[in-house]
Amino acid sequence: MTLHQALLRRAVAERPVVVRDFVETLAPGILARFSSQAALGGANAGRVQPRDPSLPDTATEHSEKARKSFSSLHDQSLSAHLFNGIFAGVRMGELLDPALDDTEWRVWLLGFVVHDYTKMREIGIKPRW
Repeated sequence: MTLHQALLRRAVAERPVVVRDFVETLAPGILARFSSQAALGGANAGRVQPRDPSLPDTATEHSEKARKSFSSLHDQSLSAHLFNGIFAGVRMGELLDPALDDTEWRVWLLGFVVHDYTKMREIGIKPRW
């Protein structure tokens, strides 16, 4: 077990079981994959990544200007960004009345984890209905 994993376990010891499950299942992968990725998306600037075939046709790659802008900024890692948001959200979620049930917690956690997928892949997807 890494120091990070031990600290995360301690941080969620008294939190809902779903949050503890997140630390055991998703957090190790987030730490391993996203600790060196900038939250603004600039860590991969200049490297062409293969297009994800599951993306909709409306997905467009970031412009060269956007890539240069992202890569010129100093930023926290994507893993730090995700954990900061998750822990703040968990704290707010605990204050809700009524409290979130297990399914609501799982949907919220997964949604937060994937909210920056497009940054990591250096693409943009315009929302549509």
